[in-house]
Amino acid sequence: MSFFYVTHKGQQQGPYSPEQITSMLKENKLSWNDYLFDEQAYDWMHIMEHRLFTSDFNQSFSQPLELSQATTANNTEVAVDNVKKRQWFVLKDNANYGPFSKAELIQMLQGKTLFEYDFIWKEGMESWKRVSEEAEFSSDNIKNTYQLMMTSVTRDVDQAFFRRRHVRAQLNTRIIIHDQKKVYNSNSEEISEGGASFHVPEGTFSMGQQLYLHFSPGKNLPQFNVISKVVSQRGSLYGVQFIKISGVAKSFISKYAESFKKAA
Repeated sequence: MSFFYVTHKGQQQGPYSPEQITSMLKENKLSWNDYLFDEQAYDWMHIMEHRLFTSDFNQSFSQPLELSQATTANNTEVAVDNVKKRQWFVLKDNANYGPFSKAELIQMLQGKTLFEYDFIWKEGMESWKRVSEEAEFSSDNIKNTYQLMMTSVTRDVDQAFFRRRHVRAQLNTRIIIHDQKKVYNSNSEEISEGGASFHVPEGTFSMGQQLYLHFSPGKNLPQFNVISKVVSQRGSLYGVQFIKISGVAKSFISKYAESFKKAA
């Protein structure tokens, strides 16, 4: 049986068996971000990174990971499906978000809402890994993925990189809008991963103008900030496209929009 030394609040403890560590985690005597020493790797790592604790870690969230059923296909179809398939989970602020497709994670990397040091996981991996440690997101692999999308007869998959269509949902929540000159108060009308609409009777925004938005907490949505640009206007109703938004916020919006669609 393996035994591990751990560090908690700057103090080294142990050695403990995996069962003891699991029990201490459940009793909040240890945190998933505490370190343990793995003699095989001869290095310290987060407890949540070690393969012996992956299953327990995935069930520790307020919304445990839901894994999809395996499907069978072959050749190019397998590669294309793997890019489209939402199977990747992201760890942010001790919570999991997803599932995302590989194409969406690539978008998030390019948009700087996902970073090389963030942890990701999908079914079949022994443990959570940093993006920089996962071969599927190496520079060469990303380039090969893009080439596959360009040469595939499934052209609609290519749009996942640039023109993905988003599900819209009605949302009435307070927004603070700043155009670098004045602050406006408004309420949202609709929202999607790609943008939102809202009324500003006193606003005189121009097409393409950049606006900074702060969304107050709403139903099943946390507060978040975005940078946007005006893409439509109908009277006092403005439509904006999000040009900078965190991956965490996009995940919450996606789940909210999908649940709204199902309830409609």
